[in-house]
Formats: sequence, C-alpha cells, structure tokens
Amino acid sequence: MDFTDPTIVLTGILLLAGLVIVIVLLLAYRHLTKKVGPNEALIVYGRRGTRIIVGGSAFVNPITEQYRVFSLELMSFDVAPSHVLYTMQGIAVDVKAVAQIKVHVAESNSIRAAAEQFLSKTVTQRVELIRSVIEGHLRHIIGHLAIEDLVNNTDYVAQQMIASASSDVLKMGLEIVSFTIKQVTDHDDYIVNLGRLQVEELRKRVAIATAHAQRDTQIATASAIREAALARVKAEQERLQAEATIQARTTELRQQLAKTARPGQEMVVEQLRTQEGEQHDRLALAQSQRHSEQRGRESEEGQFSHQRTLLKQQASEMGVQASTLSSLSEETEKLYGSANSQTVGKSLSQKQ
Repeated sequence: MDFTDPTIVLTGILLLAGLVIVIVLLLAYRHLTKKVGPNEALIVYGRRGTRIIVGGSAFVNPITEQYRVFSLELMSFDVAPSHVLYTMQGIAVDVKAVAQIKVHVAESNSIRAAAEQFLSKTVTQRVELIRSVIEGHLRHIIGHLAIEDLVNNTDYVAQQMIASASSDVLKMGLEIVSFTIKQVTDHDDYIVNLGRLQVEELRKRVAIATAHAQRDTQIATASAIREAALARVKAEQERLQAEATIQARTTELRQQLAKTARPGQEMVVEQLRTQEGEQHDRLALAQSQRHSEQRGRESEEGQFSHQRTLLKQQASEMGVQASTLSSLSEETEKLYGSANSQTVGKSLSQKQ
C-alpha cells in the first residue's frame, strides 16, 4: 500500500476525525447526563417544562435546559419557642422539643411543592421556615391542654401536634416523621409543687395501706385470740360438765350402795352388841382367875378376827366396797379396844 497516495491519506484523516468526534460526543453526553442518588431529586427545567427525577439520571440540554439537585434527606431540628407559652390554666411554660421532617416523596406533586418552597434556599433557611410553622401549632396545642398533660402524657401531646401541623406541612411538600417533647418547665414552680403533691399523695396512700394492713393483722390476731379463748372456755365447760356428771353418778352409786349396805350394817351392830354382852360375862369370870382372863381375851381376839372375816365375806357378797368394809373393821376394832379397856379397868378396881 502506497501511503503517499492522496486518497489514502484523506481517508485516514477522515477516519481519525470521525473517531475524535465520537469520543468528544460521548464525553459531552456523559458530562451532560446528570445523576442523583436515592436521597436526592434532580429538578430539570427549561423549554420542555420541569422534570423531576428521584434516584436516577437525565440528559440536560445545556442550551435549552437547566437543573438543580434537591436534597430529600431527613431534617432534624430543635423546637424551642423564644416566647412564653400558656396552658389552658393560664400557667406560663417553656417547652423544648425535637422535630424530624422530610420531603414527602410518595407523590411527585409533593416534591414539586417542596422544590417550589425550598429549592433556592439553604438547609438552615429551610429549617427556620419549618420551625416557625411548628412553633405556631405547638402554641395552639399547649393552649388547649393542662400542664398535667404536658408533664404526664407527652405521647398524647406529640400525637396532637402531628395531627394539627401535618396539613400545613404537607402543603409545603413535607411530612412530619416524629415530634418529641424533651422538657417542660414553668416560671412559678407549679410542676415542682405538682410533683411534691403527688409524692405526698403517694405517701398518704402508703400510710393508709400500711394502717389497713396493721388493722387487718390486729383483727386477725384478736379473732385468733378470741377463738382460742372460746375454745378454752368450751373445753373448761365440757370438763366441768363431765365432772358434774361423774359426781352425780358417784353420788347416785353411793346412795344405791348405802341402801344396799344398810341391812348388813344393822346386823353388824347387833352382833357387836351381842359380843359386848359376852365380853362382860367373860370378864366377870376372869376376875377370879387372871390366867383364865388372859386366855379369854385371846379367845375373844380370835373370835373377833373370825367375825371380821365373815363380815368381809358378807360385804363382798352384798357388793359393799372395800373402803366401807375397812371402816367397819376399824369401827369393830375400836369397839373391841374400848371393851377391852373397860374390862381391864374393872379388873383393876376389883383387885384394889
């Protein structure tokens, strides 16, 4: 191939120029194609109107169109009104809260409305505009609530705040993600006194509960003591009743025994009288003979012993108790002793 041929040289130049043009066009297209992430929106406006691309890319004709990148990220800022807020009771309070707001990306119209409001503003300017709206609604909500609700039911306050401000915020193409009350203070120590009142009320309830518990314990103790006393009284009554029954039964048995043993006792007395006469006769005979008298006494003792045995047998047959027989035997011995002493006395007097 002859590279000096003008045709070949011209063809090479055209091919090289075409390649350069293609590369330049590709670079230009790449440069004019704008891309945004999922947290941004590409706003393209120009001869063909306004286009909104979220998380994508678009070719921007630099001659007829312009573009802006609009952030869709969450905005978090403090809400602390500089002016005093008044509750439904007329109590001045200071409220500090935190709000989180972002662009409502579910609808393209919301992004368009947000772009209309904040496209040319910085993040700080956006926050200030949104804060003024939130503070106005917060003032309105607090004016319809009691201070007790602000202190004890912050979740309810946040729900009311979101419900009240959502409509106005949505008009700006935004949505409230969250609203949290951080601190509520007042200028008259109402909240502090309210806490003290609750503490005192709690102490009062604890004291009342303790008193009730002690009362129940004392009642239960007294009831137990009373039941124990009643049980002891009942046991004592049953014991006395049993003793009275036993005593009555014993008396009845003694009466029956006395009725049954009376004939035997009369017989014993009669026998004793007879024996006494016999003793006198034998003692009269013993005055002459001392030896005979001694034998007579020994014979009398044997007779009395035999008679006591007979009496015991008779008493056993009649069902007389051993104690009665013993007393009768002792009585007999006493009679015998008296009779013996009388005999001895008479003999001594006769000797004298």
